[in-house]
This record gives sequence, C-alpha cells and structure tokens, in this order.
Amino acid sequence: TVISIIVLWHKASHAQLHRRHAMLGMVVIQFILGLLTLLYAVPIGLGVLHQGGAAILLATVIWTAHGLNRPQA
Repeated sequence: TVISIIVLWHKASHAQLHRRHAMLGMVVIQFILGLLTLLYAVPIGLGVLHQGGAAILLATVIWTAHGLNRPQA
C-alpha cells in the first residue's frame, strides 16, 4: 500500500497537484498507527484509530486520483 501511494504521489507531483501532500502525510500516519497497533497487541483505541485512518487514507487517495484524471485548465 505504501509503495503504491508513493507511486501515485510521484505521478501527482508531475501534475503539480497540491493535494498529494495530504495523501502522503496520511499514509505516514497510517503506517505509524499500524506499527503501534501491532506493538501494543491491538488495543481497542489504537485499532479504532487505525481503521478510521484507513478510511481517511482511502478518501485522500480517491481525491488525488480524481485530480489526475481531470483536464488541467
């Protein structure tokens, strides 16, 4: 997932989309949340944060990919 998002970020940087920064920041947060969730043996709070982060990450990926498919003005 991280590698795929880095590739999408790279494509978005060539298109000069500023929303790519939100996507990259969210993947970093999601990765850290995933590591903490595993290290602490999946406490409920971290598990919920990780799932919520996944939803936000999905939204930022869709938002960025949508920007790549729009004609530039």
